Amino acid sequence: MLVVFIVDSANFISSKLKAFSFSYGGSNLTVEYKTVALKDRVQFPATALYYQKVFKTINLFILVMKLSLIKTKKSEIRTIAKIYMTEFSKPPYNESWTINKSLKKISFFYQFYDLYSIKADQELVGFICINPNFLCPGDIAFGEEIAIKEGYTDKGIGTWVLNEISKTYSKKGFKKLMGIVDTNSRAKKLYKRLGINPSKKNILIEKDIRRT
Repeated sequence: MLVVFIVDSANFISSKLKAFSFSYGGSNLTVEYKTVALKDRVQFPATALYYQKVFKTINLFILVMKLSLIKTKKSEIRTIAKIYMTEFSKPPYNESWTINKSLKKISFFYQFYDLYSIKADQELVGFICINPNFLCPGDIAFGEEIAIKEGYTDKGIGTWVLNEISKTYSKKGFKKLMGIVDTNSRAKKLYKRLGINPSKKNILIEKDIRRT
């Protein structure tokens, strides 16, 4: 899967320009126009390939990033654990993770759930974990965790991953994709846009059992 980002160096986009084509690897690709601020270009991975195209008066830089979503290898567990520890220690989560705690959790995911590595140009940049046995096995694909490391967020990767997961488990006969979302998470808008909405049937309940 090739994901294409457009950088508009003129900071201007024609309302009439909805898509265009260009050649990559001997193939012609039609690309929907999606702007990314020029200042953000430095955050793109160094391995990404850049193309330049002039469309009328607009100078476009085209970033082509090859994304893949594959089952995690045992050798990748530590890298994923570090991503997990780093990203979930930040706001809005502010959780108290250590590398040992993170390794224990990711190892559990690897052994008992469906753990996938998210790669951009072969670099491991995140993961998603799906529990296929939540409630009635085979009915609900439950998203235990998803994390994408800093520098690769807000680039459309999360959207692509969730769409791929939806297609994968739909083909397997699953009926729903579910998960838990932090009320302060920036990803709430993404989920809503993808049609992942608050459940009409289930609610999350909790009780504080800490000793005082």
